Amino acid sequence: MISIITPAHNEESTIKQFVQSAITYLKMKKIPGEVIVAQNGSNDETASILSQLKKQYKPLRILSLPQGNKGLALRTALTEAKGEKLITLDTDLWDSKFVDQSVELLEKYDVVVGSKVIAGAKDGRPLLSRELNYLYNFAIKLFFNFKGTETHAKLSFRKDSLLPLIAKCTSDHLIFDTELIIRAEREGLPRIEIPTTAKEIRGRRFSVLDHLVKTAKNFLILGQTLGFSINRGYLILLIALVIGAFLRFFQFSDWFFFSVDEEHYAYMTRMITVNHHFPLIGGPISGTKLYMAPWFLYFNSIWFWIGNNSVLFAGAVFVFLELLAIIFVFKLAKAVFSERAAALAALLYSSSTLMALFDRHYWNITLVPLISILTFYTLYKYHQSNRKWIIVTALALGFGLSTTFSVFVIFLFALASIVVIKKRTLFQDLAKFLGIVSLLHLPLVFFDLRHEFWLLKGVKELLSGNYTSGSGYLPETLLRSLSLFVETLSQSLAISGPVDVSDVTSICDLGVQRLSSFPGIALVIVVLLSIFTFIALQKRSKTLFLILVFAAVNILSILFFRTDAQSRHFLPFLPLFFVLTGGALGYLIDLKNNLKVPILLIVIVLSLVNLLTLVTSHASYGLSDKMKAVKYIAQNTETGKFHFDSVGDCHKWGYRYLFSYLNHEPASSYLDPEFSWMYQAKPHPQDATVKATIVSPNKNIPQPDWLLDKRKQLRDRAHDRAKFGNVEVYLEKL
Repeated sequence: MISIITPAHNEESTIKQFVQSAITYLKMKKIPGEVIVAQNGSNDETASILSQLKKQYKPLRILSLPQGNKGLALRTALTEAKGEKLITLDTDLWDSKFVDQSVELLEKYDVVVGSKVIAGAKDGRPLLSRELNYLYNFAIKLFFNFKGTETHAKLSFRKDSLLPLIAKCTSDHLIFDTELIIRAEREGLPRIEIPTTAKEIRGRRFSVLDHLVKTAKNFLILGQTLGFSINRGYLILLIALVIGAFLRFFQFSDWFFFSVDEEHYAYMTRMITVNHHFPLIGGPISGTKLYMAPWFLYFNSIWFWIGNNSVLFAGAVFVFLELLAIIFVFKLAKAVFSERAAALAALLYSSSTLMALFDRHYWNITLVPLISILTFYTLYKYHQSNRKWIIVTALALGFGLSTTFSVFVIFLFALASIVVIKKRTLFQDLAKFLGIVSLLHLPLVFFDLRHEFWLLKGVKELLSGNYTSGSGYLPETLLRSLSLFVETLSQSLAISGPVDVSDVTSICDLGVQRLSSFPGIALVIVVLLSIFTFIALQKRSKTLFLILVFAAVNILSILFFRTDAQSRHFLPFLPLFFVLTGGALGYLIDLKNNLKVPILLIVIVLSLVNLLTLVTSHASYGLSDKMKAVKYIAQNTETGKFHFDSVGDCHKWGYRYLFSYLNHEPASSYLDPEFSWMYQAKPHPQDATVKATIVSPNKNIPQPDWLLDKRKQLRDRAHDRAKFGNVEVYLEKL
């Protein structure tokens, strides 16, 4: 005999359908059973509807409790149920498939859990509900070392095993089922999780804030009842996220890097939010006449619209998104290696000064690490379990290819890995993957049809030209690329000494401060790569070999860039390098347990060194000083009545857009030849009565004679001048 149980509190919209579905199920399956509704404190028509249903259906039992208390209702129903197999469902989550599976699986297991997050599950609830569910499950794993994925909603039990557990439970309300499942795990009861489907039929009954407050209180109660058992891996992940957020938001406005590339993308995005012009092309592919798809610009426009075209707000969104890369580094390392390896990988990645510097940008390559690790994780899930993950891979890469051409390396690797790791459904999956990516590039086709095949001609020119790396000699180019690769990996683990953030994040080579790592770390990199290669050979894991192949692909990809390689060209591999490092260190600990403390100390030291490096660093030309200079000019000039000029080398950029942001447009500026097509109004230099000049000399190199002469001329002619940090402002009448 089975008992189908549901708690009901103000369920007038769902209770009738649930009861009828459950009764019909018992009749169709010819299974002896009962349907128990634990009505608790309803003040709508739930009780009245149940009274009517009771007259129709004999298998229906109604338990009435005076106050709304889901946990107590469940406890009462489970205790008083007559069935040997007890199946609990919320009234809006009737699922005949789950009941079928439970009836069968309870012959072998004591507990069956319907999971909304494991492979094969379908969670059709709103995004907010899914995220709150994820955070709840994460907290359960963190504070109670729970190994499963779900503790509530769809649950089934064998009654003889369940009753002793119920007797030990002391909590009620919304955490009774959570306590029950945690106790079942700690008692070692055989449990299985099966994928299930969830769809929110009725709306949310409480605010998010109320939910969070109630959840916090319930966790304290649960901690007092069960005792906290912290999961060290998830605790380290939480610490990693805190460290990652600190490194990326420390001195955020003062150090925010905003130069010519960032300015270009800001203007292109502003065309959407202000001019309401939705382009069919995105940003240009450097060194070619080609352009990317416009999705990155459309994505930017969301945050520009919310943040009133503030690049600082958009940059903060990018930082939050890049924090997700830490989670995916953890998830991939855990899936491929172990939770210990995942914790080490996440901690090293989050505390990397190099990664923090890249993430503090507002530019098109900022999201490359997230796109890369997300692509690899979804490919792993696709190869391991679920074909539908290929859709997520295709969407990630389709969007990624609209950010920067560097993602093309990831795309080619993903395409090759789908082909190499053959599945029975290879051609269908390949067609689905290429179809989605191609569909996301249709705007480029429409653009070409309207502009006499401009892009097609650019592709032809690209294929016919020499687009290899700077020096041309292949062995030498490869050697330099390999050397820079090891150097970049070394810097990603630790950077020695404070840096000028404005200098190291600049794409200008003139006088840019060169990052340095500690002596011997390059040798450590070689050792780590060797250990990882050994692990791959030992385990014969296709995933591990793919990581090694991707490293080689990223190194060789430098040949396709027209300029010499830069550290940013290895951004696609860097997240995987931390997965690799966590796996190698975890392997050493497993090999010899007495290495656990020394390795953990090394990781902590590296994290502290990176923290110290960043907090002792500075920025010569952060957004804060640039904004102060622009505001000063705006206060001392009339809009449309001044000419704007900027003098310097690597740091002369990033000012023109700020005038547009303040709605104080110059009559003309030094950027008009390149940027005027993106302005709201055409330049009109004849109206300028004042010339405003900003001087931004690189403080880390001797100033050239021409710059010294220029500054002297400006001082002699200026009727007003000011200085904000290193930014000099000169105003002169025309």
